[in-house]
Order: sequence, then C-alpha cells, then structure tokens
Amino acid sequence: MIPEFVSSLVKGKKSLWNFSFDSKVCGRPAQLGGVGNKALTIKLGASAKYPHLDIKGFLNWDSYDDWTPEEKDLVQALLNELDSSSF
Repeated sequence: MIPEFVSSLVKGKKSLWNFSFDSKVCGRPAQLGGVGNKALTIKLGASAKYPHLDIKGFLNWDSYDDWTPEEKDLVQALLNELDSSSF
C-alpha cells in the first residue's frame, strides 16, 4: 500500500529539484534523484576511488512499512522542504 503523502511529494517534486540532504546517506553526500509513484530515488555522491561512477538508490513505496527510521527520515526531510516552499 502506497502512503498518502506520496501524492504530495509527486505534486511538489519541481520544488524539490536538486534537493540535497543535510545528513549523509551511507556515509556520502546525497541529493534527491527523483520522486515517482513507485519509488523515491536518491543519488549518492561518488567515492574518491570512483569519481565518475553515478550511484543511485531506489526506495520502493510499496515496502514503506519496512523502511528503517533513517530511510523514513529522508522522506520527512522532503516533506519539511515542501512545507517551507510554495509550489
């Protein structure tokens, strides 16, 4: 079951363009890669050994109930950003 707030994120995704997370994700800087009806995409910063490697992670909405608190914090950061901006 897809959470209700997903429609708000999809509707406001233009306001979230190039959003960077304050905290690191997996020890790397991270920014929003995309918001869709099926998944949240997070783009992780490249490592020093692989500076040109594009790393993206997908968090599927259908498994939201199983997400860790840290993964849910990513969503909360996006919702907070939408609340502070007008779209």
